[in-house]
Amino acid sequence: MTTLEGAVRAALLAALRADAGPLAGLNRIGEGEGQAAPVPWCRIGEIAGTSWGAKERPGREVRATVLIGDRGEAERTAALAGAVEEAVAVLPRIRSGWETGGVQIVRTRHVMARDGLRTAQIELRVRGWRAG
Repeated sequence: MTTLEGAVRAALLAALRADAGPLAGLNRIGEGEGQAAPVPWCRIGEIAGTSWGAKERPGREVRATVLIGDRGEAERTAALAGAVEEAVAVLPRIRSGWETGGVQIVRTRHVMARDGLRTAQIELRVRGWRAG
């Protein structure tokens, strides 16, 4: 049985890669920094899990970050971030031996670096219990 962190990572990648809308035009959808890709790109950033649960149901809370990198107009970066939010909002509720309560977008931040790279950071939270 996989960890909830691993299940969330796999579900995020699958959802982002399956998008037929704006995300289909990205040059890379992957994990970590990896090889350099021309903008716009999307990657799964940090995924952190903590102990969480309800009465007699121990579980996990997972927080994950999805990043968009772009050098285009702010509106395009914002549209890509919105597409990420839509794609992850409909992740399946049961994943690889875990029962989850859905995905909650915690925060979206937009940052522009000195070199002109715009980054959108979408942070989300998933809480779950072992299924069965």
